[in-house]
Amino acid sequence: MIVFTRSSRTFRTFLRHESGAVTVDWVVLTAAIVGLGLAAALAVRSGTTTLATDVNTTLTNAQVAALGCMGDGPGASGFECYSGPLIGSQIRAYAMILHGGCTGSGPTQVCRPGSRTVTREYLMSDGSVYKKVVVTTGNEPPVTTWTDANGNVVDAPPPQA
Repeated sequence: MIVFTRSSRTFRTFLRHESGAVTVDWVVLTAAIVGLGLAAALAVRSGTTTLATDVNTTLTNAQVAALGCMGDGPGASGFECYSGPLIGSQIRAYAMILHGGCTGSGPTQVCRPGSRTVTREYLMSDGSVYKKVVVTTGNEPPVTTWTDANGNVVDAPPPQA
């Protein structure tokens, strides 16, 4: 009988104390949070795998664009990346001068300024001939045009050899 009384007293004491209940609450709450985390990871897993595969395919098939010589080419300063023919020597130069003047009189008078055109031909390192034409009209700044052997306008003059 004594044993029964003692165990019933211990049982009643256990039921009155709430410290064990708080521990159980925290265990249940933590288990729920871990379960939600696992569920979220499983939900995005297939999408993440698909995205990783797409990125891998895109990067595998990508081609790198050439950036040119980036200023490290063999050309002269300012023309490091230039690979065309170089100016060898000047062959000839000639000029054409048009005198300006006025025609008519009164309100119908038309005046044109004089102009000067200087053409220089250069023998290039590849044997072709480039032309440099400088046209000056009146007090306007001169206009310079370079053309290659085929008469095509080139953006910048080629460097000298």
